[in-house]
Amino acid sequence: MVKLALFDFDKTLYRYDCTQRFYLFLIKSNLRFAAHMHIHLIAFIGWRLKLISTQKFKSIFLSYLTLTSPSQLQKYIDAFWDNHRKYFNDNLVKEWKRLINEGCRIIIITASPEILVKAAFINNNNLEIIGTTLTFNENKLNMGINCKGYEKINRLNQQMKEPYRIVAAYSDSASDLPMMNLAEQGFWVRKNQLIPFIKQNLNSI
Repeated sequence: MVKLALFDFDKTLYRYDCTQRFYLFLIKSNLRFAAHMHIHLIAFIGWRLKLISTQKFKSIFLSYLTLTSPSQLQKYIDAFWDNHRKYFNDNLVKEWKRLINEGCRIIIITASPEILVKAAFINNNNLEIIGTTLTFNENKLNMGINCKGYEKINRLNQQMKEPYRIVAAYSDSASDLPMMNLAEQGFWVRKNQLIPFIKQNLNSI
């Protein structure tokens, strides 16, 4: 049976929200990426008022990625991580290296765009990335199901072709309760601290 260690990414392995940080990076690089800002604001208000779903809001927000070509977008992503790898949580990097030495497969599973997070680990073959999928078709963005909550477990099961057990899981967010409950050991990440997770009955929440 395969031993897995699962890591959330934003505010866990990476200290910030990488989608938001990348957006600010693009605006600083080229002001034309601010062109959709008014649309983002309207969508944000609609989302906070529960007039649109998180899935719809995220799709609207990520529309700024269509303002450049896929090849140029990849160059922006690479430049972003050249400056932002320094914001990884050093303690969790040590954790994943320890778990690799103990025979675990490391999977980073995140709601952030898979294309963005994969680029952060371009030279690291010791881990796998599962994130929200994005495809581009004639300047139109198609977003897969937001990889959050129970969808993380669905995506994990799709990827794994053999029986597995989750040895450890790390996250900062309560949305990851389904993932944390499946782990033999779970840890909430609070800045530089790891706080043991107590399993919960999700039906009572």
